[in-house]
Amino acid sequence: RFWLAGRVGGGDAAGLGLVAAGHPLLGAAVEFADRGGCLLTGRLSRSGVSWLVDHEVGGAVLVPGAALVEWALRAGDEVGCAVVDELMLQVPVVVPEGSGLRVQVVVGEAGEDGRRGIDVYSRPDAGADTSAGVGGDDSWVCHATGVLAPENALAVDEAMSGAWPPVDAEPLAVEGFYATAAEDGYGYGPAFQGLRAAWRHGEDLLAEVALPEAAGTHDGYGIHPALLDATLHPLLVTRLQESSGDDQLHVPFAWTGVSLRAVGATTVRVRLRPVGESAGCGVSVTVTDATGGLVLSADALQTRPVQRGQLVAAQQRDVRGLFAVEWTPLPAPQGAEVSGAGGWVALAGGDAGGGLADVVSAVGDVVPWAVLAPVDASGGDPLRVAEGVLSLVQEFLAAPELGESRLLVVTRSAVATDGDGDVDVSAAAVWGLVRSAQSENPGRFVLLDIDEDLRTDDGEGALPQARIRHAVEGLDESQLALRDGKLHIPRLTQARHSADIVAPPHEAAWRLRMVDGGSLDDLAAVACPEVLEPLATGQVRLSVHAAGINFRDVLVALGMVPAYGAMGGEGAGVVTEVGPGVTH
Repeated sequence: RFWLAGRVGGGDAAGLGLVAAGHPLLGAAVEFADRGGCLLTGRLSRSGVSWLVDHEVGGAVLVPGAALVEWALRAGDEVGCAVVDELMLQVPVVVPEGSGLRVQVVVGEAGEDGRRGIDVYSRPDAGADTSAGVGGDDSWVCHATGVLAPENALAVDEAMSGAWPPVDAEPLAVEGFYATAAEDGYGYGPAFQGLRAAWRHGEDLLAEVALPEAAGTHDGYGIHPALLDATLHPLLVTRLQESSGDDQLHVPFAWTGVSLRAVGATTVRVRLRPVGESAGCGVSVTVTDATGGLVLSADALQTRPVQRGQLVAAQQRDVRGLFAVEWTPLPAPQGAEVSGAGGWVALAGGDAGGGLADVVSAVGDVVPWAVLAPVDASGGDPLRVAEGVLSLVQEFLAAPELGESRLLVVTRSAVATDGDGDVDVSAAAVWGLVRSAQSENPGRFVLLDIDEDLRTDDGEGALPQARIRHAVEGLDESQLALRDGKLHIPRLTQARHSADIVAPPHEAAWRLRMVDGGSLDDLAAVACPEVLEPLATGQVRLSVHAAGINFRDVLVALGMVPAYGAMGGEGAGVVTEVGPGVTH
């Protein structure tokens, strides 16, 4: 890097009605007016807090759990609670690339015993874009929850004030430790390489740890998060020596009874001692200065395993700029509904493949506003069903008598309006085909998906013709779904994060592949190293920034075009390289 590190925060907190928190990562504090407690807030980014990028676990840049503990200690100072009685880390705090995170540390009211609840939240930074309201559409994520308690008297720990290291302590090999850890998924950069020496003394692990220069100054922190994180590295030293080669990584999970006794430490001694009768009970943590003076203590620290894929998925949580289709209820019309001459007429026998000639011959002075074409796709072959609807579409367009009408194609279970329902594959293929016809012939085709048997009479349970006509002619809607008697319409909304498809970690190129086929839900991301091979004559290399799923991809998923097994024919990006013979 050859540029200056950005500043964290900015602006005058007092000018905004807040109190400056005096903390490098938490810029402001505010006391709740209607109840006891307070809120500390800040903003994190890779450029603003340069040492964060040196904490990479499983391919994801994470805010170390030690930072959340330090935030909790700082919040406790704000309300007179010097002990983090408990802090449970629930979801890793992943720092996105190219944007930032807004952070809130929320402290609740004091109970009768003086204890207070504490929660740590984050959400992607909306930056200057306020089109989605304050903070955008992304939900706040709770990363940690716990309890703060008033200070208790602490006994002096004499065990750390004797000879250092103890004469019978067994040295542990730490040379090359960080390189070995990186191979196993723990990417500790220079700012987090603070372990200087380690020993085993009975069941205890002892260590000397120093704050690296790359971590920056300790000013403003109770204890620098990089230093506190490094005090736990002896656990990883022993774990790597006993590694079983599984796909799990171990991260801090629960802290109990944490107290900070001195600030400003840069070089410390550490003792990690097992608590309880099993390894799952964790270790106690004692941190002192070079003279044995207590800096920090924790009654217990527990770690837990996580899958590498979970961390990669968490890194992909920031989906701003990505959108998805959601079905929303159509409000009841206000005032008079659209009406006019001509009702609708259904194809004879409810058969989408025939009966149109009878409708054409019956057209007189009054042309129906819509021709209902029910499609019975249940259990049918998708290709044959689609071919039948295609013939009907072509026949409808070729009938001049119906030039002022719409073809209302009625399906059942073609779309999942709740996102989780079962979809009829054949009916879904019909929707894909008719959507193409809609784009080529605007205003001539309407899609309606229902959840019950079709009835076109005026009795109970029949299709609500007036509301459907209002949606089509009055609101210009071309796709509708009827669920429990209510009309729904599709709307483009900001996508919510999903971990269903996770890009392979540490792979520069990847593609989508069908796993078993038959559904677009059955996709996986697989490595695609062949696209990085040297370019042949006439080839170009693209860095794809966006891709689409089109009707051809649906056919591939359904196995209807086996000769074209690869998905993805639409994309936008930047040309990064051209092969021989490419001139323009």
